[in-house]
Amino acid sequence: MEEKISIKSGELLLEGLFDPSGINGKGVIITHPHPLYGGNMYNNVVETLVSVFKDRGYSTLRFNFRGAGSSQGHHTESGDGEMQDVAAAAAFIVEKGLSPVFLAGYSYGSWVSHSAACRGFLASFPLEGMLLVSPPVDFIGFDKKSVNLELKIISGGYDNLGRPFSVKKVMNDWARAVYFESIEEADHFWVGHEDDLYEKALTAIS
Repeated sequence: MEEKISIKSGELLLEGLFDPSGINGKGVIITHPHPLYGGNMYNNVVETLVSVFKDRGYSTLRFNFRGAGSSQGHHTESGDGEMQDVAAAAAFIVEKGLSPVFLAGYSYGSWVSHSAACRGFLASFPLEGMLLVSPPVDFIGFDKKSVNLELKIISGGYDNLGRPFSVKKVMNDWARAVYFESIEEADHFWVGHEDDLYEKALTAIS
């Protein structure tokens, strides 16, 4: 059962939902799409990922980035503030005795999680792997740097913000081994294809 929690990120308090009932001793941080376009932790894809990881035995943490929902602060154009938020979420997970930490991000959330891992924001935390759903590589530039993690990517065939062709061109820069799946009928928003995403993600995390 998810419970409302607060996460301290620097001087800010972020709102989140934490389910500590996982059975494998591991935790996952699930990050949401761009807050300036209405993204928050109640997004349909975020909800789907919560179900996936819960069913794989993880304790789950989703939260609103600074400036989203009731989280304090304001969106940062550089993304550095949001990367700090992911690090704060990782600290929360580890303080709860959960290790290692899995990162799962959707759209903008995938960019923030990937960037946080690439740029050293998560260097002091034990990371297990990363799932990127619909990384928007045609909308925002991703670091050409390996995260040195097991990397899973799931995209929609009709995603115009992260076309499968574009993802395939850059994904080998991100990790030595990459699991990639595309669901042909889905677009960037996954409306009507949440069950397809659930099945693909469940397989990817097995």
